Amino acid sequence: MNPAKTDLMWFSSSRNQNNLLNHDLHLKDANIPASTQLRNLGVIFDSKLSFTAHVSTTVRSCFIILRRLREIREFLPTSEFASLVTCFVMPKVDYCNSLLYGLPDYLVEPPAVGAEACLWCWTS
Repeated sequence: MNPAKTDLMWFSSSRNQNNLLNHDLHLKDANIPASTQLRNLGVIFDSKLSFTAHVSTTVRSCFIILRRLREIREFLPTSEFASLVTCFVMPKVDYCNSLLYGLPDYLVEPPAVGAEACLWCWTS
């Protein structure tokens, strides 16, 4: 096991969260500190499984791409611009969105806003 490439995260209720964050994992000569966030396959997990960091990162990256695409909007026909948005933005919105099922609306709405922004870019 490579301690430099190994992450540890404790999942618990909010009541026990503070107790677990102070406990590291000791295996033979390796000491693995507990983290509050980690990235696995492009999804950011936090110790409360709230996915707030994942949602905000996804929305931020979508709007960065939309801003860049907006600069070339006037040089492309609408159908080609729609294809670019579909190719570059929608996969980010759709990737692992099943993990967001059952989360509160205030977390699920930002990716929906990103999808609406894609539609707005197509029509304006």
